[in-house]
Formats: sequence, structure tokens, C-alpha cells
Amino acid sequence: MSEPLRDFLASRLTFPGLAAWGAWFSPGQFASQSQYNWLNAARLQQTHQELTIAAESLAQHQLRPSRLCWVFEHMRIYFAAREDGTSLACYTQNAPGAPIAEIDKVLQDFVRHQNLNL
Repeated sequence: MSEPLRDFLASRLTFPGLAAWGAWFSPGQFASQSQYNWLNAARLQQTHQELTIAAESLAQHQLRPSRLCWVFEHMRIYFAAREDGTSLACYTQNAPGAPIAEIDKVLQDFVRHQNLNL
């Protein structure tokens, strides 16, 4: 992972309610961090691959979302993919007061900052 990307993630993914994050960068490279044992690296990577497939399937229908959100009973997963194939997923608790605005800002910045050389 590039230093700019590492700095970006370290400085922005520090808000309350964040359970985990995963980032796919350069071919075959995946990084993640989790606050919970049940969201281990292997599970995050597998989930991230499935999220990527879902986003790509939308593109086949000429839908190109910049950000997606899946809502489950106890968790929300926010996902953004850049044109260079890099993607970021944030896993949060699905509870009142979840930091939705902060996550949205992180994902917007992630998509916009093409200078995060990966």
C-alpha cells in the first residue's frame, strides 16, 4: 500500500461506530482493519470481493454509482470504487447516531483523490 493511501486511511478512519474497513488496491492487494474478531481479514476480503462484483454488475447496466450502502439489521456497509479499480468499504454499527456524514465524506474524498498513488 502506498504511503499516501496509508496516511489517508489512518487519518480519516478514526470515528466512533466504525467496526472495520477494507481496501482493495493494486491487483491482488487487500488491506483491512477490524475492531471485532468475527470481522477478521479473510471475512472482510471475501465480503469486499462480493461487494465489488455487485458494483460491477450495476455497471453492466450502465449504472455507475460512486458510492453504495448496504443496510443490515446490525450493520451498514458503505462502499466506494474508483475508476482505477481501487475500492474502500467501511463497516459500521447500524445504530442511532452512526457517523453517516463522516463516512460519506471519507468515501467522497477517496473517490476524488486520484493522487493516492497505489
